[in-house]
Amino acid sequence: GGFLFLTALFTGAWTTWGEMESVKWVCSIAIFILQAVNSISEIFPYETRKGELREMSSLLEPIYDDMEADWFQVSAGELDDDEITAKILSYSKEIRSIKRHYFKDDAIPDNKKIKAKAKEETDFYFQTRF
Repeated sequence: GGFLFLTALFTGAWTTWGEMESVKWVCSIAIFILQAVNSISEIFPYETRKGELREMSSLLEPIYDDMEADWFQVSAGELDDDEITAKILSYSKEIRSIKRHYFKDDAIPDNKKIKAKAKEETDFYFQTRF
C-alpha cells in the first residue's frame, strides 16, 4: 500500500518537474527502488505472518464467541466444575487444531512486551465485564 503511494507520488513529481535534470534522476531512481521493494515485500516475514493471522483469526473468531457465550453460563453458576472443565478442554483442542496449521516456518521471535500487554488487556477485559 505505502510503496505504491510513494511510487505514484514520485511518478507525479517526475512528470511535473521532469525537465529538471536532478529531479528526473532522483525520481527515476526512487521509482526503481520503490518498485523493487514493492515486488519483494511479499516475501518479507511480516507479510506472510499478516496473511496467516488474518486467516487464523477468521477461524478462531467463532470459537472465541462461543467461549464468551459460555462464560455467561459460568458466571451465572449454570455449569458445574466438570462441565466447565469439559468445555475448557474442548476449546483448547479446537484452538490447537487450528493453530498447528499456522506459523510453521515462522522465524519472527516472540515479543515479551507485547505478550505482557496482551495479558494485561485480557485481564482488564474480564475484570471490567464480569
